[in-house]
Amino acid sequence: MRKSLLVFLAAWVSIAFGQAPPPGGGGPGRGMPPPKNLKILKPEEVIPTMFAIRSGLGVRCDFCHNPQDYSSDEKGHKLTARKMLEMVNNINTNTFAGNQKVVCWTCHRGQEKPEAAPPVQMPGRGPGGGPGGGAPAGPPPAQ
Repeated sequence: MRKSLLVFLAAWVSIAFGQAPPPGGGGPGRGMPPPKNLKILKPEEVIPTMFAIRSGLGVRCDFCHNPQDYSSDEKGHKLTARKMLEMVNNINTNTFAGNQKVVCWTCHRGQEKPEAAPPVQMPGRGPGGGPGGGAPAGPPPAQ
């Protein structure tokens, strides 16, 4: 009896709380309000994309959003994020036949600002190409 009660409760909890929000992000009395001011994403893409941005850049929601009004465009990071989403969509569409190969993580690697390029190191030389590091060695000074 006790085991069947636990199975029933587990099933009820997963049904009651495990459902995805309805299309459009919910509505009054159904969780989150529907998203507003969408310019790039479809309503059903908002939550997965926000989680991808969060993990890709290592930032929280308030990095791009005003917590009092998520639809506001007052933060420059939100406008930049839109441009970056367009860039990523264009790369995936035009280079990879629409397959999602490039994501925020591809460049950002969990950092707010991606590194522009890896440090150059030639075999047998330090960083920057010079012996032991620094700038590459040039000709000896004129005497």
